[in-house]
Amino acid sequence: MTTRDEGNKSSNRRALDKFNLGLRLMAGAFILFMLTSLFYLYVAVGNSWNLVANALFDSRILGALWISVSSAFIVGALAIAVAIPTSYILTYNEFRGKQLLETLLIEFPQTFPPATVGLVYLLMLGPGSPINIAYTYPAVLIAKLYVSAPFALSFILRRFREIQVRSRCNRRVVRRGDPADSAVGFASLVLN
Repeated sequence: MTTRDEGNKSSNRRALDKFNLGLRLMAGAFILFMLTSLFYLYVAVGNSWNLVANALFDSRILGALWISVSSAFIVGALAIAVAIPTSYILTYNEFRGKQLLETLLIEFPQTFPPATVGLVYLLMLGPGSPINIAYTYPAVLIAKLYVSAPFALSFILRRFREIQVRSRCNRRVVRRGDPADSAVGFASLVLN
Protein backbone atom coordinates (compact mmCIF):
# COMPACT_ATOMS: atom_id res chain seq x y z
CA MET A 1 0.00 0.00 0.00
CA THR A 2 1.38 3.39 -0.95
CA THR A 3 1.45 6.47 1.21
CA ARG A 4 -1.06 8.06 -1.17
CA ASP A 5 -3.58 5.25 -0.49
CA GLU A 6 -2.98 5.58 3.25
CA GLY A 7 -3.53 9.33 3.00
CA ASN A 8 -6.82 8.80 1.12
CA LYS A 9 -8.01 6.30 3.74
CA SER A 10 -7.08 8.69 6.51
CA SER A 11 -8.95 11.60 4.91
CA ASN A 12 -11.95 9.36 4.24
CA ARG A 13 -11.96 8.29 7.90
CA ARG A 14 -11.82 11.93 9.04
CA ALA A 15 -14.69 12.84 6.73
CA LEU A 16 -16.73 9.89 8.02
CA ASP A 17 -15.95 10.86 11.62
CA LYS A 18 -17.13 14.43 10.95
CA PHE A 19 -20.27 13.12 9.28
CA ASN A 20 -21.00 10.82 12.24
CA LEU A 21 -20.35 13.67 14.65
CA GLY A 22 -22.75 15.87 12.70
CA LEU A 23 -25.43 13.17 12.76
CA ARG A 24 -24.99 12.68 16.50
CA LEU A 25 -25.20 16.42 17.17
CA MET A 26 -28.38 16.75 15.09
CA ALA A 27 -29.94 13.68 16.76
CA GLY A 28 -28.93 14.97 20.20
CA ALA A 29 -30.45 18.39 19.51
CA PHE A 30 -33.68 16.78 18.32
CA ILE A 31 -33.88 14.47 21.36
CA LEU A 32 -33.20 17.38 23.71
CA PHE A 33 -35.88 19.47 21.97
CA MET A 34 -38.48 16.70 22.20
CA LEU A 35 -37.77 15.84 25.85
CA THR A 36 -37.65 19.48 26.91
CA SER A 37 -40.97 20.14 25.18
CA LEU A 38 -42.55 17.06 26.74
CA PHE A 39 -41.45 17.89 30.28
CA TYR A 40 -42.37 21.56 29.88
CA LEU A 41 -45.87 20.57 28.77
CA TYR A 42 -46.39 18.57 31.95
CA VAL A 43 -45.01 21.28 34.20
CA ALA A 44 -46.77 24.16 32.41
CA VAL A 45 -50.15 22.45 32.37
CA GLY A 46 -49.94 21.12 35.89
CA ASN A 47 -47.88 23.92 37.46
CA SER A 48 -46.35 21.21 39.63
CA TRP A 49 -45.44 17.55 39.47
CA ASN A 50 -48.03 16.71 42.16
CA LEU A 51 -50.88 17.84 39.94
CA VAL A 52 -49.47 15.80 37.07
CA ALA A 53 -49.13 12.69 39.25
CA ASN A 54 -52.69 13.11 40.59
CA ALA A 55 -54.06 13.58 37.07
CA LEU A 56 -52.35 10.40 35.87
CA PHE A 57 -54.35 8.33 38.35
CA ASP A 58 -57.69 9.99 37.62
CA SER A 59 -60.30 7.47 36.42
CA ARG A 60 -60.98 9.45 33.23
CA ILE A 61 -57.28 9.51 32.33
CA LEU A 62 -56.91 5.79 33.05
CA GLY A 63 -60.03 5.08 30.94
CA ALA A 64 -58.66 7.10 28.04
CA LEU A 65 -55.31 5.36 28.39
CA TRP A 66 -57.03 1.94 28.36
CA ILE A 67 -59.00 2.85 25.21
CA SER A 68 -55.85 4.12 23.49
CA VAL A 69 -53.64 1.15 24.34
CA SER A 70 -56.21 -1.60 23.77
CA SER A 71 -57.46 -0.10 20.51
CA ALA A 72 -53.85 0.30 19.31
CA PHE A 73 -53.19 -3.42 19.80
CA ILE A 74 -56.46 -4.44 18.14
CA VAL A 75 -55.99 -2.07 15.22
CA GLY A 76 -52.37 -3.18 14.80
CA ALA A 77 -53.49 -6.80 14.50
CA LEU A 78 -56.33 -5.86 12.13
CA ALA A 79 -54.03 -3.74 9.96
CA ILE A 80 -51.56 -6.59 9.62
CA ALA A 81 -54.37 -9.08 8.97
CA VAL A 82 -55.71 -7.04 6.06
CA ALA A 83 -52.34 -5.79 4.78
CA ILE A 84 -50.77 -9.22 4.25
CA PRO A 85 -53.33 -10.61 1.77
CA THR A 86 -53.73 -7.24 0.06
CA SER A 87 -49.96 -6.89 -0.33
CA TYR A 88 -49.70 -10.41 -1.68
CA ILE A 89 -52.35 -9.71 -4.32
CA LEU A 90 -50.76 -6.38 -5.28
CA THR A 91 -47.32 -8.00 -5.56
CA TYR A 92 -48.05 -11.22 -7.43
CA ASN A 93 -51.04 -10.28 -9.62
CA GLU A 94 -51.26 -7.94 -12.58
CA PHE A 95 -54.57 -6.22 -13.34
CA ARG A 96 -55.94 -3.00 -14.76
CA GLY A 97 -55.98 -0.12 -12.32
CA LYS A 98 -53.41 -1.67 -9.99
CA GLN A 99 -51.39 1.56 -9.65
CA LEU A 100 -54.54 3.59 -9.03
CA LEU A 101 -55.68 1.10 -6.40
CA GLU A 102 -52.29 1.31 -4.65
CA THR A 103 -52.53 5.10 -4.67
CA LEU A 104 -56.03 5.01 -3.21
CA LEU A 105 -55.07 2.47 -0.55
CA ILE A 106 -51.68 3.84 0.50
CA GLU A 107 -50.83 7.39 -0.54
CA PHE A 108 -54.28 8.98 -0.54
CA PRO A 109 -55.26 8.09 3.05
CA GLN A 110 -51.87 9.27 4.31
CA THR A 111 -52.54 12.79 3.05
CA PHE A 112 -55.39 13.36 5.51
CA PRO A 113 -54.60 14.59 9.01
CA PRO A 114 -56.01 12.25 11.68
CA ALA A 115 -58.33 15.00 12.96
CA THR A 116 -59.90 15.28 9.50
CA VAL A 117 -60.37 11.52 9.36
CA GLY A 118 -62.10 11.69 12.73
CA LEU A 119 -64.47 14.39 11.52
CA VAL A 120 -65.31 12.45 8.36
CA TYR A 121 -66.07 9.33 10.36
CA LEU A 122 -68.10 11.35 12.86
CA LEU A 123 -70.28 12.57 9.98
CA MET A 124 -70.38 9.12 8.36
CA LEU A 125 -71.12 7.13 11.51
CA GLY A 126 -72.73 9.75 13.73
CA PRO A 127 -76.27 10.92 14.37
CA GLY A 128 -78.33 10.96 11.20
CA SER A 129 -76.42 8.08 9.63
CA PRO A 130 -77.92 4.61 9.15
CA ILE A 131 -75.61 3.23 11.84
CA ASN A 132 -75.09 5.63 14.70
CA ILE A 133 -71.95 4.35 16.39
CA ALA A 134 -70.23 7.70 16.97
CA TYR A 135 -68.36 7.99 20.27
CA THR A 136 -68.18 4.21 20.66
CA TYR A 137 -65.25 1.81 20.83
CA PRO A 138 -65.97 0.34 17.35
CA ALA A 139 -65.89 3.87 15.90
CA VAL A 140 -62.45 4.40 17.46
CA LEU A 141 -61.26 1.15 15.90
CA ILE A 142 -62.60 2.09 12.45
CA ALA A 143 -60.99 5.54 12.49
CA LYS A 144 -57.65 4.22 13.76
CA LEU A 145 -57.67 1.45 11.16
CA TYR A 146 -58.13 3.99 8.36
CA VAL A 147 -55.17 5.98 9.66
CA SER A 148 -52.81 3.06 10.35
CA ALA A 149 -53.63 0.46 7.67
CA PRO A 150 -51.93 2.40 4.82
CA PHE A 151 -48.64 2.38 6.76
CA ALA A 152 -48.86 -1.36 7.39
CA LEU A 153 -49.86 -1.99 3.77
CA SER A 154 -46.98 0.13 2.45
CA PHE A 155 -44.41 -1.62 4.66
CA ILE A 156 -45.63 -5.16 3.93
CA LEU A 157 -45.98 -4.44 0.21
CA ARG A 158 -42.32 -3.32 0.08
CA ARG A 159 -41.26 -6.52 1.84
CA PHE A 160 -43.27 -8.73 -0.53
CA ARG A 161 -41.70 -6.97 -3.51
CA GLU A 162 -38.22 -7.46 -2.05
CA ILE A 163 -38.97 -11.16 -1.66
CA GLN A 164 -40.26 -11.29 -5.23
CA VAL A 165 -37.06 -9.71 -6.60
CA ARG A 166 -34.84 -11.97 -4.47
CA SER A 167 -36.73 -15.07 -5.49
CA ARG A 168 -36.36 -14.15 -9.18
CA CYS A 169 -32.60 -13.74 -8.73
CA ASN A 170 -32.36 -17.01 -6.83
CA ARG A 171 -34.45 -18.88 -9.43
CA ARG A 172 -31.86 -17.87 -12.04
CA VAL A 173 -29.11 -19.34 -9.86
CA VAL A 174 -31.10 -22.53 -9.23
CA ARG A 175 -31.88 -22.98 -12.94
CA ARG A 176 -28.18 -23.20 -13.84
CA GLY A 177 -28.14 -26.73 -12.50
CA ASP A 178 -25.06 -26.60 -10.30
CA PRO A 179 -26.06 -28.19 -6.95
CA ALA A 180 -23.74 -25.88 -5.00
CA ASP A 181 -25.28 -22.76 -6.63
CA SER A 182 -28.77 -24.16 -6.03
CA ALA A 183 -28.08 -24.69 -2.34
CA VAL A 184 -26.63 -21.21 -1.93
CA GLY A 185 -29.54 -19.63 -3.83
CA PHE A 186 -32.14 -21.51 -1.78
CA ALA A 187 -30.38 -20.71 1.51
CA SER A 188 -30.15 -17.01 0.70
CA LEU A 189 -33.85 -16.91 -0.18
CA VAL A 190 -34.90 -18.65 3.03
CA LEU A 191 -32.47 -16.94 5.40
CA ASN A 192 -32.88 -13.36 4.14
